[in-house]
Amino acid sequence: MLNKINFRNIYMSFWLGAIIGSIAMITLNGFDQNESWLMSIILSGVIGLLIGGVVECITAILPISIAKPSLFFFINNILAILITILFILSYNTIFSPIAFGTIDLIKVIGIAIIIIAIANTFDYMSFKKANKQLKEYQFRKGSDE
Repeated sequence: MLNKINFRNIYMSFWLGAIIGSIAMITLNGFDQNESWLMSIILSGVIGLLIGGVVECITAILPISIAKPSLFFFINNILAILITILFILSYNTIFSPIAFGTIDLIKVIGIAIIIIAIANTFDYMSFKKANKQLKEYQFRKGSDE
């Protein structure tokens, strides 16, 4: 199973989580200078890292029969969104006295869904581009011989 896990995606999930946390903080609090701002961004990144790890572990156990890239990326995107929503709701439940109100919770979930969908779309597009370049290279290499 470990050989199927894409550790780059897990690493990138840290940055994605930090971006989601930063945008959510700015949306909810404006640009108030707060001494816990950096800690919140790091915590958001670590949560993103955990979410990325869970998503990669789940996708690593998916059967090979769904090996079509478009289906795989779609499933990965849905898993990432669902697990992120689960983490946000869990965070809100555990820390309810200091967590989000209903409107703030909806904003944070919306921000997370939009950013995750955009990131997965770019990841899919870069995959398709790399795959096209590989096929062109293989075609040129085959015609050179």
